[in-house]
Amino acid sequence: MLIRQLRTQERLTQEAFGRRIGVGKATVSAYEAGKINPSDATLEKLAREFGLSIDTLRDELSGQAQPGTEFLVSPPPPRPVAVRAYRRLPLAARATFAESFANDHDFTFYETADVVAAPNDPPPPTGLVVPINGDSMEPQLRAGMEVLVEEVPAVDGWRLARPGVYVVVYRNHLVIKRIKENTLAQTGDVWLHSDNPDGGRELVQMDDLRGMWRVVRIVSAPVH
Repeated sequence: MLIRQLRTQERLTQEAFGRRIGVGKATVSAYEAGKINPSDATLEKLAREFGLSIDTLRDELSGQAQPGTEFLVSPPPPRPVAVRAYRRLPLAARATFAESFANDHDFTFYETADVVAAPNDPPPPTGLVVPINGDSMEPQLRAGMEVLVEEVPAVDGWRLARPGVYVVVYRNHLVIKRIKENTLAQTGDVWLHSDNPDGGRELVQMDDLRGMWRVVRIVSAPVH
């Protein structure tokens, strides 16, 4: 048990652990299965590698460790968590076309939101956290959630935007909808769809578009 605990604490394979103490993978496997115990020479290497005393190692391996020494093998330290500060839109994107007016909102004003970083997140200058209101994007996206979005450059970027879920500002509306087929380059307009069958869809003209952000992932979700 001790050998396995030391190895997993260091996140090593049996082969890599064996290289550190000068034995083969099969020997490490035998140690962990309790078939054999390390030699004195191996114990010395273990003690040096992990900062433990040989006597304590022997006691642990023989099951004779004194009460209160169970903390001998400390748990691995927590991995650092990277947090990025993004702009946050204080106005919720409506998941329904009704009541989605945003005419009086100043789109140059943002709050700040801290987001635990994930591998495919956009850099903060192009990323934005957007709250969601409404139910027409259920079941995937619900009211009260917040999503991380990446800005799509106007106007050429809008024409080339691939299918997916987007936060879109058009005329005086701010919505979150799905683009199933982007026809802006061919016809100059595009259908914005709801995931909820009752949510409907709307045809939006290129000239009415003011901004588009691709939804990357959910960053906050309410508990129901």
